[in-house]
Amino acid sequence: MKQCIIIIFLFYGAYCDIRDRCISKRYLVLFGMTSLVFILNELKEKGIAIETFSQLLYAILPGIIMLAFSKITQEQIGYGDGLLMMILGLYLGWKDLIVVFSISLIIIMAASVMIYIFRSKLKYKGIPFIPFLFISYLLGFI
Repeated sequence: MKQCIIIIFLFYGAYCDIRDRCISKRYLVLFGMTSLVFILNELKEKGIAIETFSQLLYAILPGIIMLAFSKITQEQIGYGDGLLMMILGLYLGWKDLIVVFSISLIIIMAASVMIYIFRSKLKYKGIPFIPFLFISYLLGFI
């Protein structure tokens, strides 16, 4: 169930990121609320413990770092990408999020090389990040 929700949200986010070059707040809120439902259900099953809260903090830390980079680079990396990473971290945990993030960076690097090679035919000002997160999630976890 969790994987289906992640796939649906990442697919929709990738579609919107390619089409509009931004991520809607409504999308992020809905994705975040569903992650909270899963977290609350998990807390109910496992019980509330300090380790659980530290794991949640570790899970959102890559997204927080990405938000900091968004601020530093004056949103060359979008705020929505950082928020999505935080929410995805809540679903996956920090270790799996780092794997997905790393795979997506490798794929983006390959795409960037292809764009550079064919730059005369392609007119790109930026590369949307969420489609690569979606592809890397599919490659890494399915």
